[in-house]
Amino acid sequence: MAHFAHYIRRTISLSPGGVDNALPYVENQTDDQGFERPLYHSVPKSSGAASRAKEGDTFWLFSQLRTPWGELLPSLDARIVVKSITKTGLGASTRTRFAATETSEWFPIFDASALLSTLLSQNAIGKCQPVLSPKASTVGQALRFPREISNAEEIIAHCNSLKSTPMDFVSYRMVDGTRAAFQLVRSLTKEGKSVFWDRWSLPRRMSERGERLSNLALDRRIQQAIFASRRVWGVESPGYAVKGSYSLLEKALATELRKFEPYSLSNDA
Repeated sequence: MAHFAHYIRRTISLSPGGVDNALPYVENQTDDQGFERPLYHSVPKSSGAASRAKEGDTFWLFSQLRTPWGELLPSLDARIVVKSITKTGLGASTRTRFAATETSEWFPIFDASALLSTLLSQNAIGKCQPVLSPKASTVGQALRFPREISNAEEIIAHCNSLKSTPMDFVSYRMVDGTRAAFQLVRSLTKEGKSVFWDRWSLPRRMSERGERLSNLALDRRIQQAIFASRRVWGVESPGYAVKGSYSLLEKALATELRKFEPYSLSNDA
């Protein structure tokens, strides 16, 4: 089975005007979908190596979360095992849709810099070259278009390392703690930690486009992540854990599980 790598743009925008609600790969989904695993991957009809993908092949999605305060280290976002392939749209807007099997999965934030430096891509006749190069030195440049990977065992080894690394959960109040949460996430990932942060680890239509989704599915996903984490960091902004806030529920569960660790805003001074 073949393996492909592709870059997905991920951003945090502070204003609704900076959010694109008409992205070409967006589909209507029920509001409880996408929490547990990815459902599909979509690319323009003329996307090079993606035209060689078949059922059973794997797409590895990479990203580097960009924010108003800087960017995180590049990370592996998802694994899409192709269940079926269809075409959507018409004319110039035609896209290839790769439906995902139930074994597909999301990944927490985990530094993939070393991995990317080892990856080799191959063209249709099997000629190999490094994914990163002087002309494409960042993951966004190198994987702007899907590329077939010749040494996918490196990605699999990275996944095994990721899954064996205890996960840290970052709890915060979006209204006044997002910047400090970003600083904490960046610090943890630089230390080699695996991090669950909702601005990365929840469906993009919720974390980036602000859509309101299923409260039940959200609660279940957050609780699963807290139970699976080794530590829950609470970013102590003025609005954190106030009565009626979602962060209070996160803190209460983490405290009950003896996983809660306060993170003072003075740590970012």
